[in-house]
Amino acid sequence: MLIRTYVIHVSTEIGRRKLIEKELEGKAFDPTFVLDGDINSLSQSRLNTFFSDKMKEPKAGTSCAFKHILAYQDIVKNKHPLTLIIEDDIRFYSNVHLLDQIFNEIQDRNLKSFIVSLEDSRLKYIPKSKREKKRLLYLEQSGRMTGAYLIDYAGAKHILDYIETKKVSVPIDWFHNECIQENILEMFWAQPPIAVQGSLEGSVKSLIGKVRFGGLKILLFRIQRLYKRLTYYFR
Repeated sequence: MLIRTYVIHVSTEIGRRKLIEKELEGKAFDPTFVLDGDINSLSQSRLNTFFSDKMKEPKAGTSCAFKHILAYQDIVKNKHPLTLIIEDDIRFYSNVHLLDQIFNEIQDRNLKSFIVSLEDSRLKYIPKSKREKKRLLYLEQSGRMTGAYLIDYAGAKHILDYIETKKVSVPIDWFHNECIQENILEMFWAQPPIAVQGSLEGSVKSLIGKVRFGGLKILLFRIQRLYKRLTYYFR
């Protein structure tokens, strides 16, 4: 089964597009690249539709949030029951096949209006003491960034409805946390995670801010990741 997938992507970043297309090769993803919403296309009238004054400056974080919102609109317009949203620097682990089990668990538990965080870019995990045999999804009170997550139709619809009454005033990952606090949707973490943002791992150059990039960054990140995984395992 092909997984409906939205790729958050800056249209002029040809190199990053080649990298993510290579990453998606051989996987059961049906990608749609979200190309609208680049910084240079963010007129004040477009920004006024979704954002409060705090986020109305056309910059990278606003553009990223705008593209996620466009994905939600397309999900609702086409009534997609469950979709994958990824940013174009995402890297999947070898356990990406666990997506099939995650889909089954979503169906078996009859989850509605949710996001499933699939990444460990911030090195946050479910403690071993809370893990259950054969369970992959755990209810949490915050997200783990927006590099890779599943969202259902109800979750996308509720987010858009909420934006109509209260504009987005923070980056998109923080906005997800706001929606959780307001009981707009539920957040589940996948344990184990199946992806990481390459710009945080060091394998992809970041487009936002000066973030270390290259072999040393990758090595340091992997050491820290191993340490964090062991730490959470013994909790």
